[in-house]
Amino acid sequence: MGRVEGVRGALMRAIAGALNAPRINAVAEVERGGVAGFEKRRRLWAGPLFAPGNLFLRLSRSRIYMFADVEAWRRWELHCFALLHGHEAAGVRVGRRGLWLPRLPGTPLRDLARRDEITATAMVAAANALRQAHARRCEIIGGPWSHGDPHLGNVLFDPASGRASLIDFETRHDPGLSAEERHADDLLILLLELIGRAPGGWEPLASALLRGYGQPAVLARLRARLSEPRAPLEALLWFARAHLDSPARLDEAVAALLALTRALEG
Repeated sequence: MGRVEGVRGALMRAIAGALNAPRINAVAEVERGGVAGFEKRRRLWAGPLFAPGNLFLRLSRSRIYMFADVEAWRRWELHCFALLHGHEAAGVRVGRRGLWLPRLPGTPLRDLARRDEITATAMVAAANALRQAHARRCEIIGGPWSHGDPHLGNVLFDPASGRASLIDFETRHDPGLSAEERHADDLLILLLELIGRAPGGWEPLASALLRGYGQPAVLARLRARLSEPRAPLEALLWFARAHLDSPARLDEAVAALLALTRALEG
């Protein structure tokens, strides 16, 4: 049994690595008008990735999709940046395949986790940023906003201000989902990577995030999602997001996370 689990884990790690590898946009630091920022350009070879990528996202119940159309992506990314960070900080279109966005203060939570410097304070700031963003009305969606892929690399924490910021809006949730489902999914994505990036102490950090976020209806939806059985492709997607070394560890972590959400319910 242990050998079978080892082979299964090795295969899932290989597939997860392939899923995490593609980067459909190239990013470079570019200053415009004396303002530091980043220029993002759709890679020329990215086109063939969208059909199989979106098929996998649908079959794995990811609840998000990638923008095959460059202009649709740019419209969404610029809209989200302006909505969350102010029209005065909005970016601009660049050429036929790119856009430019000003740099925001802070360090990605993923970098802090790699240096073992991620703290409960940073997670509370992330919770506040998510909760406030989720409360904003998005005209494109026609309802409350959601991110779609708020992994640790897409959340900045600035210790000077104690605030967190959400960045990189390259995917969007399926339009048929309720606001609670979308918001619970945002929390889940952040929590799954937290499990893998802070293996020695993720539970206090997860608790800080969930307590800081509050919103009982969203937390109830998150509990329901954690309780649902996962089909093979959905399990593979969660494994890829968690960056763990074995499927068994993911199952243990999800059970612990579910217990944590139930404890918060009381």
